[in-house]
Amino acid sequence: MCLSGRQLKKLGRKSHSGFVSTLSLSALGKNFEIGLQNILAQLKPGEIPILSSEAWMHQRLPENMHNVFERLDIDVEIFAVVRPPVEYINSSWWQWGVWSKPGICQYTEWQAPATMWHQYLSYWEQVPGVSRLDVIDIRDAPLESFKKFLGASDNWNEAFNLGSSAALIDFLLSQPGHLGRTPNFPEIEFCLNRYVNQPPCTKPFLMGSKLLEIAINATKDSVYQNQRFFSNPAWREAHITDPAYTSIEYYQGRELRRMGNIASSQEQYDIRVALAKYFTSNPRPDWLPASYDISKLVKEVEAGVREFGTDLKT
Repeated sequence: MCLSGRQLKKLGRKSHSGFVSTLSLSALGKNFEIGLQNILAQLKPGEIPILSSEAWMHQRLPENMHNVFERLDIDVEIFAVVRPPVEYINSSWWQWGVWSKPGICQYTEWQAPATMWHQYLSYWEQVPGVSRLDVIDIRDAPLESFKKFLGASDNWNEAFNLGSSAALIDFLLSQPGHLGRTPNFPEIEFCLNRYVNQPPCTKPFLMGSKLLEIAINATKDSVYQNQRFFSNPAWREAHITDPAYTSIEYYQGRELRRMGNIASSQEQYDIRVALAKYFTSNPRPDWLPASYDISKLVKEVEAGVREFGTDLKT
């Protein structure tokens, strides 16, 4: 079944994350062509299907699917969003790296080559059936740029999903087994953000001089190869001199946090108060797996509140 319009938005709002995306190519596998055929069969005149998946940037079509667009006579236009390697690595650390074993230094060394965007863009550009590929930087108003790419004048404006608060991340890291939060299973974090009403924020910045040097030096040559994919001449010219991609000094004014010190005492206190109040009023929320000992969690949260100086006030 293919969803679109209001149905798709409704499904996104019902999900814990607040959005839905197209499955990764590895998850679709041999069903990718079948899925495309289903979409084509349900299209109405004038409709343009949009497949959206962040994971596709780093993935390739299965070998037997390399000509699938051409085989189905599909004209594909690609809109891609890139971001400075330092920003990507810092953000992805909180999304994936911190919940696994590698430390931030090893993670940076591993991820830096993955931010050489030109290698992925070059692949997608030469896939048979792709007639257009345009790129923007994530700071260049992605939603408005995407509307222009589509030639749409619609007034739809949705909020972008931002990161969890440092206090919420700190709380999950302090819990046994991170309450089930893993690199590939973020649902518990999404749920706490959504139901405990934590304000979204930018991720704590961990990239000190050594990590900045690793990220910038590994990707600086790629910057010159990225530029040809920007159709906007001003953005193309600006990209090769953008200090966010090329300069270590650009980041040295950022507030630097350290693991174990990503949230202030007040922030740690506030998150525990919010959690304790929520779970006291919702002793068994339906989104919480049955295996979680909610009474133990509440006791731990309340103990954390007292640790920061005062008893919970209801």
